[in-house]
Amino acid sequence: MNKEHPRLGQRLQTCGGILLVIWIAVHMRNHLTVLIPGCLLVVALILRLFIELSIAGDETDEELEGKYEQFKLLNQFSFLAAMFAIIGLMHQQ
Repeated sequence: MNKEHPRLGQRLQTCGGILLVIWIAVHMRNHLTVLIPGCLLVVALILRLFIELSIAGDETDEELEGKYEQFKLLNQFSFLAAMFAIIGLMHQQ
């Protein structure tokens, strides 16, 4: 990875998010309401990482607009999966 790339922080954040969600899902594997959304979040974060890695440092704003739309859709999907997990845990309590 190029350390001079402007999106290095976002790439590291995505990798950290993947590790965090995997850690939470593994520790709460007895609760399907956390495990299933956790797996969906990991898939969404891996897709986001692939998109992040496809971004070159010299892309124009028009080229980035489509990738930002993909980020927006992945963020909405991730939010819904996380809310499903939270509501499921609250329902079990």
